[in-house]
Amino acid sequence: MKISVHVRCLLLLGLSAGVTFSEYDRRCLTAQKAVNYWPCFQSTWHFNKSSRTCEGTCDGKGLFMSPDECDGLCRSVAVCDAPRPLSSCSKGTTRTVFYYDPKTRECRRGQQCTYLGNNFPTMTECQETCIKRRQFRLIRNRCRVYPDHGRYCLLPNRHGSARFYYDPYHGRCYGFWYYGCGGNRNNFATIQHCLQRCARRGKVPAVDDVEAGTGVVFSK
Repeated sequence: MKISVHVRCLLLLGLSAGVTFSEYDRRCLTAQKAVNYWPCFQSTWHFNKSSRTCEGTCDGKGLFMSPDECDGLCRSVAVCDAPRPLSSCSKGTTRTVFYYDPKTRECRRGQQCTYLGNNFPTMTECQETCIKRRQFRLIRNRCRVYPDHGRYCLLPNRHGSARFYYDPYHGRCYGFWYYGCGGNRNNFATIQHCLQRCARRGKVPAVDDVEAGTGVVFSK
């Protein structure tokens, strides 16, 4: 998933004021399901703890109004490549944080007065998010890259459409919202096509069997 200009602005500017010592925003800890359908008139966002990504939902029940807010507060995989947020730290307010260095591909110890963006409260969370969860994103294979929402097109579907991507960590296909232009090849029109192309072993399971445990619901 590519870092947008909005994420960079959020992390560099929008989160720069004040001190944020809360390690975990309660909205990042919920086990909320994404609901996607067409047409989608209201898109809000929630944090997927398993994949550590922010997902859009069309039921209006997402706890975040934008993916940027979700990425920054929940420290999703999107922040690993983003510049660390600038904070105005007063004397005596800094604490130990752990951040991912894309140049060395390692998590490092640092000092900061916020846990926003690329500032993790523990080394474990930094490594889980930016090394383990991010690994298959770096492999140039259709079934092993993170889904990319792309960008909005004027035609034919202005609001995008429901698509599926393969998650190699769980061996399942999950739903996501595709805006219509750009993106990458881990993008399938049907769950059957996704499974046929990427599932490694055994027969392709029935759609109902796959959707039962994904945490993603597509209303028809």
